[in-house]
Amino acid sequence: MSSEENYPRRVPFREAQKAWDDFSRTGRGEDLDKIITMLRNTLVHLPPGAPEWNAAFTNLGAALLRRYELAGHADDVEEAARALRAAVDGLPEGDRRRVPALTNLGAVHLRRYELAGHAHDLKQAIQVLGAAVEQLTETNHDIAALTNLGTALLLRFNESDHEEDVDRAMAVLRTAVGRLRPDQPEYLTALSNLGDALRAKYERTPRRLIDEDDGQLRSLSVEAVHIYREVLNRRRRLLGDDHRQTLASMNNLAVVLQNQGDLEAAERLHRETYERAGRVLGPEHPTTLSSMNNLAGVLQDLGNLDGAQRLYEQTLAVRTRLYGPDHPNTLASMHNLAGIFRSTGDLTVARRMYEQVVAESRRLLGRKHPSTLVSMTNLAGVRRELGDVAGARELYQQALEVSELVLGADHPRSRSILAELAALWPPGDPAQYGTSPVETEVALTVLGGDSGEVRSLAKWIEEEPALRGTLRLTEPALDPGAMGSLSDTIAVAFASASVSPFARALVSWIRARPRRARVVITAPDGNRIELSTSALNNMTPVAEQHLVESLTTTLRGS
Repeated sequence: MSSEENYPRRVPFREAQKAWDDFSRTGRGEDLDKIITMLRNTLVHLPPGAPEWNAAFTNLGAALLRRYELAGHADDVEEAARALRAAVDGLPEGDRRRVPALTNLGAVHLRRYELAGHAHDLKQAIQVLGAAVEQLTETNHDIAALTNLGTALLLRFNESDHEEDVDRAMAVLRTAVGRLRPDQPEYLTALSNLGDALRAKYERTPRRLIDEDDGQLRSLSVEAVHIYREVLNRRRRLLGDDHRQTLASMNNLAVVLQNQGDLEAAERLHRETYERAGRVLGPEHPTTLSSMNNLAGVLQDLGNLDGAQRLYEQTLAVRTRLYGPDHPNTLASMHNLAGIFRSTGDLTVARRMYEQVVAESRRLLGRKHPSTLVSMTNLAGVRRELGDVAGARELYQQALEVSELVLGADHPRSRSILAELAALWPPGDPAQYGTSPVETEVALTVLGGDSGEVRSLAKWIEEEPALRGTLRLTEPALDPGAMGSLSDTIAVAFASASVSPFARALVSWIRARPRRARVVITAPDGNRIELSTSALNNMTPVAEQHLVESLTTTLRGS
């Protein structure tokens, strides 16, 4: 806390400073109450613009936020928001004295999001914390703004699945870890949050795309293991095996080991976490229930379906009793149990449970929520396995439309759903995506190339995972005066849902050519677009993404 000398009303403020020092030393709630009372009284007598005015509001907001974290009174969060907003508004843009107030205001919005789940608070937290981070110097080691921004971005990624959020979270948290010494109290928190971001990036990528990756995605999982091991070892040593933070670290390490395929080690750690949490926190504590659920998951991966089913059923029963049948945690348990019935071949029961999860998720979370999308695709898979191909197509199509709307057509989840949908038709079947005929046909002309280049382009497009079985390649009948000849031109016909993956595959082929390549795309309306290797090599990744989006729009005719 800070004050200005020579201000006639500085005595109450200095008393509040002393009380804050006492609280920092003792952690007693009564010292925090004293701070809040003193600061409220100080602000009654301070006119706006007084030297201590901004600091008093900043410190009142920080004290109220700390008391909320200790006692859980929601009113403290709202008063903290008002105090910190006043502190921020009382200083000009760019003034570095705004950083503490911005940092705490961002934390307040995070707490409000935890209380009510409003996306607006999460958006505000990211905006406010981003403003604080922009004003930090490279030598500033007060990294609360960085760690809170990373947390907020990761929360939004969990809600929206936007990759830019998790990528930014990883970058921000790496910066935070780099500015801290390992002996600082905040180090383990920042390091653990970085592990969470790495794990989230890996876990939320469809398995098929990980298998096709060059190893970069798997390296994120390996790094997360190293981080979680370090955090767990330090917390065991500093806090003991039964501390809540140690239990959280045990769970994190177990989950990422499970994702890497080290199932025996993951089972041992999940079981230890579950047993310790049950003994220390109680059998119905949220941490214990989460551990039970995770232990069931690794048993399922190990093929112990009976053991997994028993634990999933116990978790579902307790969560239903504690939270009710339509709580998100209850729905997650039901979703997991449906997966067991699917694995054991009891598809009718699995379908009934998935249908309930999808209906309630749409109502509670909305049709755009990632959990709703996952449940929809799993229900579609069960319909397919029951022979209801039409029902599966309908649900995959709905999921694809939502995924492309929310995440974009090139997002890994959209591409994965598209591949599942494409697999419901024989290769080359023109009646893709329901009863709709192929909607788009374009001509591709390789300028200055030869038949080998044309074959290379055709093979590249046909082997794109998101396009397999979704298009037809033929030789077009060129109009008089058109560029190229039959030997260097191919026609590609596909459904509108495949336009974006096609545009991405085409751009990737041109960029990958060892020598300069030029391709002319003739759209259905006769418009011609020329792309070249030299132009693409001069583009930033963002500019290339904009090109793909523009090309997609042009080819769709919308």
